[in-house]
Amino acid sequence: MLQEKVCGIVVYKKENEQLKFLIIKHNSPTRENYWNFPKGHVEADETEEQTARREVWEETGIKAKIIPDFRQEYKYDVVTVGLKPINKTAVYFLGQPENDHIQIDPVEIAQCHWLTYEDAREKITYDGSKQVLDEALKYIKN
Repeated sequence: MLQEKVCGIVVYKKENEQLKFLIIKHNSPTRENYWNFPKGHVEADETEEQTARREVWEETGIKAKIIPDFRQEYKYDVVTVGLKPINKTAVYFLGQPENDHIQIDPVEIAQCHWLTYEDAREKITYDGSKQVLDEALKYIKN
C-alpha cells in the first residue's frame, strides 16, 4: 500500500469574544461537500510545520503562526476506483492568523469560512478531523 503524509493547521481566532475556526470546502470532483482544515502534501526537504504553513497560505491566503506543543495525527486509507489504495497520515498543528484577508485558490478550494466550533464540527466531513477540532478546543481552553 502506498504511503502519503499531509500536513495542515487548525487556524483559529477570537472574534467578538467567540472562537472561530478556518474551514475550507475542497474543489473535489470525487468528493462532493468535502469540508476540512487547510492541508496538503509534504514536498521535498520540507518539515511538517513548513508544509502546514505553506498549504494554509496557498489555499487561503492566510499566514498562520503555529502555536507550540500542539500536534495531532491520524491515519486513514483512501481507496479510489482503478488505483492502488493509499494509507495517509494527516498531521495538524494549531495556529493563529497573522493576516485576516482570505484569498482562496479557486482551483483547489470552493469556499472558505470562519466558523464557530459547533458550526465547524457540523461541516467537517471526516471523524478524524472532528477529533482534531475537539482536541484543539480543549488545548485553547486550557
